[in-house]
Order: sequence, then structure tokens, then C-alpha cells
Amino acid sequence: MDIQIFTLCDSAQEYNGKLVIVGAFNEIAAPSFPAIHPEMTIVVRTIIENEDKEGHDVEISAFKADTGKEALLPHFRTRVETKGNIGQTVYSNVILRTNNVTIPEAGKYIIRFSIDGTTKEIPFLVRVINVPQTK
Repeated sequence: MDIQIFTLCDSAQEYNGKLVIVGAFNEIAAPSFPAIHPEMTIVVRTIIENEDKEGHDVEISAFKADTGKEALLPHFRTRVETKGNIGQTVYSNVILRTNNVTIPEAGKYIIRFSIDGTTKEIPFLVRVINVPQTK
């Protein structure tokens, strides 16, 4: 089991066996908080080797780095089935689209992906941007 790709982006899709990722990012800015981010997609590509079992428990969560408090999205759990693929290498893509994500405050957030106990985390930095006053 290997987590080959794990990123945040504007959008993603599978097309003819290809994973298309548009606008990967790890940082955004807003003038005030709470802020609403209109669209964010979490993308994960795993390689499931031939000796792996046929079903895999997947979890995605997000939390504030300094407090550990769940934030940005509800804890997501699902199961990826790869029945009939024993003896083969399987590439599995997870695309989780979110809309109108509420960001409570600036700071560092952690997005966590787990599959069968293998965990990977990526930072998501949110900062305040100063918007010039118009006169």
C-alpha cells in the first residue's frame, strides 16, 4: 500500500484512466474570518499492491494544528473495494469535492488521509490578507 498523491486543489476528475488535477494549493488568504472558500477538492491516489486485501477502510479528516479541533469538513469514512484484483496492482483514486467550506480563523490546519492504518498528512495554511481601502 502506497499513498502516491495527496493534495488539495480547485478541481479533479478521472478521465480515460487518467487523474486530472487542476490548481493544486496548500495556502489561501482571506480578508476576514470566518471566511467561506467556495470550492476545494481533496485528491488521493493510492497504489494497492497484489498482496493487499480486497477491501480497504478510508478516512479523511481536517483539524486545526494547534488545538486538534475538527475543522473545515466533517470526518469522512468510506470503504474502497478491490474485489477480483488479487494478484494485480490497483491504482485507486479518491476525489472528495467540497463547496462553501467555512474557515473559522487564520492559522495552520492539517488534512489527514488514512487507509488501513497508513496515514499521511498535509498542511493547509490560511492567512489574513490586507485589502487596500478604496477612497
